Amino acid sequence: MLDDQFLVNGNLDSAVVNAVVPAQECLRVTPFTCSDSSLHIDLAWTATGALDRSDRFHNKIFSPEPCHINELGAVSRRQAQVTGSLTDGTIDFIASLDTVYAEIIRFHSATTGRGDAEQCL
Repeated sequence: MLDDQFLVNGNLDSAVVNAVVPAQECLRVTPFTCSDSSLHIDLAWTATGALDRSDRFHNKIFSPEPCHINELGAVSRRQAQVTGSLTDGTIDFIASLDTVYAEIIRFHSATTGRGDAEQCL
């Protein structure tokens, strides 16, 4: 997706996806055929919960030897309400769904290491 097709507010107050993406519709019975299609995505999330920044991780990986890899990261999230449509031009795939749970998530990570670059990272 292009940057202007997916926008997230810095505090995870809201997020918007507005894009047309290529897809395929395939039959799961004989004859197993597929046809090209496009999905029209127009979704908006509005935060309904508090910002949660409690998920952090630090993994140390020592495999394969002699690699020493550090992964650091954090996940921020907010519960949200989602509205909009996901359609192929004929069927709106989420119109009849009762959205029980939605959230806006941001994932940050960094990986550093030492050892043979081709083998370790």
